[in-house]
Amino acid sequence: MGGLAGAPLPSAWRSVTRMAYPFDMSGQRIVRIDYARGWFALRHIPVVDEQVQVDSYLACASFPRP
Repeated sequence: MGGLAGAPLPSAWRSVTRMAYPFDMSGQRIVRIDYARGWFALRHIPVVDEQVQVDSYLACASFPRP
């Protein structure tokens, strides 16, 4: 809700603030979303809401196709 790693916190607060991530930690999450970002870029799909678009892509891509 706060923008995860991009949360609008004053820089002085960042070293003492604990964030709850509903997904992977930002360092681990980047590995998962890089493939989706590349897929969007290859197809010239603008990323308007990264969280929703990447979650949707990963949800659809993780199921076996008939």
